Amino acid sequence: MKTAAHLDTVVLEPVTLETVDADPNGTPKISSDKMVYDFGQIGVMTKNTATFEIVNEGTAELLIKQISKCCGAIITINDIEVTEETTLTLLPGQLAEVKAIYQAPSSAGKLSKQFSILSNDPVTPALTLAIKGEVKVWVVCDPEQISLSLREGKCGFSLCDRQIPG
Repeated sequence: MKTAAHLDTVVLEPVTLETVDADPNGTPKISSDKMVYDFGQIGVMTKNTATFEIVNEGTAELLIKQISKCCGAIITINDIEVTEETTLTLLPGQLAEVKAIYQAPSSAGKLSKQFSILSNDPVTPALTLAIKGEVKVWVVCDPEQISLSLREGKCGFSLCDRQIPG
């Protein structure tokens, strides 16, 4: 995975849905194809990726100023890992692919995490996106722990019967 560490601005090649010239008097408008990504049921310790398409539906340049990280998830824009300093400019009609890569914990339970995209959109300056799901344990051992020990003289090796000097 590429990283954007130590960069003030990430130069990306966003996809253009429909070319629209930026209007210096216009307004940027951020939107997402979904607000919540539901993983459904996922296994413990599995790596899961949620994908969101962010689009500038406005008439002026949309400046993504910052993307807050959530709960240990890795956030990328067009496959470049974002940092606190990462910024991105989307022209009207352009989109960027934002991914939240989440490592499920080792225990079962519901998950619900959020992260925010801060921009110059005057109506939605902080677009909050969420991931959710249920972490399941697919294999259950009962009992959870077993202790095995060998009786002296019954271990199958002649060395077990001897005292080892210490």
